Amino acid sequence: MSSAREAVLWKLASGVLWGLTAIAGHAYFAAPFDTFTFLIIAGMAAGATSTLSALRGAEVAFIIGTLVPAAVSSFLDRVKAA
Repeated sequence: MSSAREAVLWKLASGVLWGLTAIAGHAYFAAPFDTFTFLIIAGMAAGATSTLSALRGAEVAFIIGTLVPAAVSSFLDRVKAA
């Protein structure tokens, strides 16, 4: 496996771990703290855009890995509440 592909996979794994924070936040935090967690995760994704842009695919992998679990968790919470 090439080192570039390995770096992209590591960034994806790192993003997924940050994204799992949002899922844990839905389970344990009240709404204001949950919103703060989403803001932190969105800030991490925004910062990753500039720092990971040197390696094509790494920034996209991190952002997808970070924001998709947060979005799915938020969507499932809204479906459960309805």
